[in-house]
Amino acid sequence: MQLRILLTFLLCSFMALSFTASSSIPLTDGLILLLAIFSIHAGSFAKQFITLLLLSLSFGFFLLFYALFTHASLTEQVYYLLRHILVTVSMVLIWLTYGITSRYRNENIALKEKIQALEKYAGSSQLLTLTEFKSRVKLISTGTRRRNEQNYYVFASIVTPDKVLETTSSISHIVSEGILSSIRAEFDLVTQVKEEQFLIFLQNTNEAGCQIVIDRLMGKLRNQFNLIDPPLICETVLEEEIESILEITQPFKGAAG
Repeated sequence: MQLRILLTFLLCSFMALSFTASSSIPLTDGLILLLAIFSIHAGSFAKQFITLLLLSLSFGFFLLFYALFTHASLTEQVYYLLRHILVTVSMVLIWLTYGITSRYRNENIALKEKIQALEKYAGSSQLLTLTEFKSRVKLISTGTRRRNEQNYYVFASIVTPDKVLETTSSISHIVSEGILSSIRAEFDLVTQVKEEQFLIFLQNTNEAGCQIVIDRLMGKLRNQFNLIDPPLICETVLEEEIESILEITQPFKGAAG
């Protein structure tokens, strides 16, 4: 709303300038406004204000001496005074408009950063999006390789007797909760790459450690589903083999990654 009002006043100011422009120095107004626009884009708030003030004073003195040297009539002097006021008002309006648009731009950037932070997780769960998962894995793997530590991945795939979406979605929620409660929250990462498939990153472990996580997960799911064999298949994957698998894995649409 503020921006719309400022733009309206700025348009009115430009229209008034066009009606009061003198044919003797037609480019002066435009030159002053261009200088004002360039100065606004450079420097801090205080420097912008000082520059606009100097431009306004310089333009005023220019019109004063121009009127004296050309022996301008009273009517022409009034026109020059009006032009000086309109140019000064236009510069101030441009400055204020730039300030508001800059504030909106900064707020928009902050909002995008907040959205990106929220999009690190898929939906309302603590599952990472695939993009955030890959980013964190890359950062962690750099350190583990330097320390000669081994990382493993576990693919957890839901197996249902039918492909009813509601059934798969319900099981998916239970499985995700089971995975999150089975891993080390400070070390391991989880993402959902498909509706029925999860990818777990286990840091600094071995095959025995992977099996411990799988057994823990299966135990939790047996209690949840009240089944001896939960509808889940887990596969351990070496860190060196994961890239080729991820390249052919399509991201789950709910994971926003």
